Amino acid sequence: MFIEYYFNDPNDKCVTNCKDDGRKYPASDAQCGDLNVIPNKACWTPVCNETCYPTENRMNNFIAIRRIDDSGTLFVEYAEGNQSKADINFSRPDFYELFHSTDDTWQMKNIFNDTAGEKIASLDASLKSWFGCAGAACP
Repeated sequence: MFIEYYFNDPNDKCVTNCKDDGRKYPASDAQCGDLNVIPNKACWTPVCNETCYPTENRMNNFIAIRRIDDSGTLFVEYAEGNQSKADINFSRPDFYELFHSTDDTWQMKNIFNDTAGEKIASLDASLKSWFGCAGAACP
């Protein structure tokens, strides 16, 4: 399975001094009752303004492959950038992760640095073939 995610916009999540207007989920996280109105950027103004923390940053771009094999292999490459300003091509990733999810269910031990170079090269080639494909050309 191929997975990708790209950072587009910095944002903060605040959890203190929140206004409660009595609405229930899913409207409770938004300032608009009708989220189908486009553009709906004004719907997402913060309803809380204290105890804030960032939920996104320029390092939150990744491509990954997850294999349903005996090890539950998950291989991830991260690259810095903002997809709304320029494409992120992952030609020179900034960080790597490799997990065997069968043995490490919570993915706490990154085994990338402990894995043979040939295995990493094979995973990287597989990941890049997924990243660069489209439609019926995908593996």
